[in-house]
Amino acid sequence: MLDPWPNRSLGWQVGEWCEGNLLVPEGPRYNEPWEFTEEQMHFLVRWYEVDALGDFVWRRGVLRRAKGWGKDPVAAAIVLAELLGPVRYAGNGTHTGVPKGRQEHAPRIDIVGVNEDSTQNTTTLFDPMLSPAAAAEHRWYAREKIFRAYPNGLKSEIRPVTASHRGREGARRTFYVIGETHQMVKGNGGIRMDEVVSRNLAKRVGGQARALAITNAHDPTEESVAERDYDSHVEQNKAEYKGVRDILYDSLEAEIDDSFDFDDDDQVKAALKQAYGDSYWVPLDRILKTIRDPKTSVGEAHRFYFNRIVAGVSSWMDPETWDKAYDPRKLPKKKTPIALGFDGSRRRDATGIVATDMDTGFQWVAGVWEKDWLDPEWEVSEEQVNHTMDELFADYKVIRAYFDPPFWEAAVREWIGKWPGVAAAYYTAGSNNLKIARALAAYHDAISTRACTHGGRSGEVFRRHVLAAVTREVGGRAGEEESLVTIWKKSKDSRESIDLGMAGMISWQARLDAITAGWRARKKFRVVPNPEWDD
Repeated sequence: MLDPWPNRSLGWQVGEWCEGNLLVPEGPRYNEPWEFTEEQMHFLVRWYEVDALGDFVWRRGVLRRAKGWGKDPVAAAIVLAELLGPVRYAGNGTHTGVPKGRQEHAPRIDIVGVNEDSTQNTTTLFDPMLSPAAAAEHRWYAREKIFRAYPNGLKSEIRPVTASHRGREGARRTFYVIGETHQMVKGNGGIRMDEVVSRNLAKRVGGQARALAITNAHDPTEESVAERDYDSHVEQNKAEYKGVRDILYDSLEAEIDDSFDFDDDDQVKAALKQAYGDSYWVPLDRILKTIRDPKTSVGEAHRFYFNRIVAGVSSWMDPETWDKAYDPRKLPKKKTPIALGFDGSRRRDATGIVATDMDTGFQWVAGVWEKDWLDPEWEVSEEQVNHTMDELFADYKVIRAYFDPPFWEAAVREWIGKWPGVAAAYYTAGSNNLKIARALAAYHDAISTRACTHGGRSGEVFRRHVLAAVTREVGGRAGEEESLVTIWKKSKDSRESIDLGMAGMISWQARLDAITAGWRARKKFRVVPNPEWDD
């Protein structure tokens, strides 16, 4: 269902200009007059909403839709309107009070993408989209790297730019389209490019420069620009938010609950109809065949075709592999040599301690504190954590203990001072991705071969944390066919914790490092009775 239409908007006039000057750029209706669907027009009218002073309500827009919905043609239509159409406030109608639009003076527009291919999704539509009459009127000039026109004799231009952010710092632009923001991540320069765009918008005199991002649903494990936009939108819509709500986030996704059967074609097609709305040109039967292709993962189907934000990556641990490593043995006796691993949060997640028997590789949960989601004031008890740590060091012979410091920096410093030479910080975040990926690969291999086993009273909690972890590739190889990965929650807001999985890896690595440093398993002696002892 569409949100209410705004009362004051330039969108109606912009839409009228588009439908009078643009053509359908591709498909069965190629070269016919452009027409917005109701959904597309609704977005256009909301995007050009103005307040009583004529200022735009929205500073940044996000148009998130399923693949094939028509994001690029809509963005191309908006760009051409920004170049040539009535997109700036010019007062109200004398009798109607309806906002009127005018052309921007000498507009400068950037089409931003992670690479040239992504910018061409939009830029290749300009030529076939602009009608011959409009092109002649405005002296349209198109080349591969630049598009120019001369409305009212003023040079105006569109440029495609890629994520070489340093070259765009300080550019004064009137409008940006940022394409495929779900692909823009730190590794390809996308995050920094988006930050440059935000800074450049603030420099434009008049404060009317804006950016429109077009995207598929993002993978919540990739920390993309699309995820940042979504998080900002969620933050702005919280009741306690005190700032300006200036992000228009427009998304239509399939409504799927726990009863949804992904293997039922009828249910899948019903979900597709929801996600694609009034995009009558989308061949849903063909989309269904693509979803059924073995190369299409469930996560990809949900993100690209149902427009739902889900992890599109693999689970880190196969349930069968984990279950085969279960060991029903009792916990080791006191004074047994062990290694410890600690990973935790304070308020937003779980905190856990995993112990590993140095002799056997057997692991168990030595302590776990999981968030109470019904208590908004919940926080891990540091006193309980300290007490558990003291008991472990008193009851066992701790050979090595590693602690991941974030949120526990002061406590970790205290533990290191309390048990010098044994306790150490073990960072899993920041620039340590490759180190952690290799440690996770070693831990996974140990579980797969049952060199590392697990058990104990909190075994079900341990299992739940490990199986909730999803992977993210970091480069490099874990074997002939496997890439190095780190593990993450399915999304930042997921209530499924993975802290015990990380603590298990840290504990295992502490054991391996102790062995590398020279620790050796205890020799087991068999006592042979001596006849002379009877004397």
